[in-house]
Amino acid sequence: MTSAEPTVFRVQHVDHEHDVRVEIGTVSVDARGAMTVLTTQPKMAHYLGDIVARVNARPVWNIKVPPPPGARPFGVHLLAVQRTSPRLLERLRQYLEQQHDLLLVEGGETAPLKDRLRAAAVAAKAASPATAAAIGERLRKALEACNAGDLAGAERLLGEAQHLLGN
Repeated sequence: MTSAEPTVFRVQHVDHEHDVRVEIGTVSVDARGAMTVLTTQPKMAHYLGDIVARVNARPVWNIKVPPPPGARPFGVHLLAVQRTSPRLLERLRQYLEQQHDLLLVEGGETAPLKDRLRAAAVAAKAASPATAAAIGERLRKALEACNAGDLAGAERLLGEAQHLLGN
C-alpha cells in the first residue's frame, strides 16, 4: 500500500463451526496499516471496535508462516511484521484471519456499494414513513458520495441507514 488514501474493505467474520462468512462491517486501512471502523452491524460494534483498537495499538504483528527450508516441518514458525513492511496489507490480512477469524474483503468498490445501497432502499420501504424518509435521505447522500468517489463517506452514510433499519 503506497497510496495516501485509505482503502475501504468489508469485514467478514469466519464462522468455522457452520462454514459461513458473516458480514460485520466495513473498515478503512491506511498506508501504515491503521484501521478505522466505518460501519458495523449494531450487535458487532463493540466487537469490531475492540479488535481494531487492539490491532492499531500493536507496532508489530506476528503471523504464522510455513517453515523455512531445513527447519523442522511441524514446528511453529512466526514472522514479525513491522508497519513498514512492503507487504503490509497482505500481512495485516493474514494476521486478522489467523488471530481473529476476520477477513478484509475487497468491496469498497463502487459496484458492490451501489448494490448494498439498492438493497437498503428496498428494505426501507417496509419502515414507517418517517423512518423511510430519514433512511432515504441518507441513501441519497451516500449515492452522491459514492458517485463523487468518497467511498468512506458513502459507507458511513449507508451504515447510518442500516442502523435506522435495525440491521
